[in-house]
Amino acid sequence: MGGAGRPPTGSSECHASRSGAVALLEFFLAAARARIVATNVLQGIAHRLLVSVAAVRAVDMAVVVIMVIVIVVAVRTMDMGLLSH
Repeated sequence: MGGAGRPPTGSSECHASRSGAVALLEFFLAAARARIVATNVLQGIAHRLLVSVAAVRAVDMAVVVIMVIVIVVAVRTMDMGLLSH
């Protein structure tokens, strides 16, 4: 059902971008071993990749915490509504 012009959505898109980043990192690692690319270039790319992954995970955890708080508040509100009637 996905058209040829539509980008993938959901977890497959996230998985594809992560595996692409990992493949690029492995490529640069192999190039650094062959002394084709300067090591500081590889270090900069690895740092940006790790920072972006950590930022995404931090945002995901914040969303999970907010959702749990919303659910707890909703359940307590319903309990108080049922007890008061």
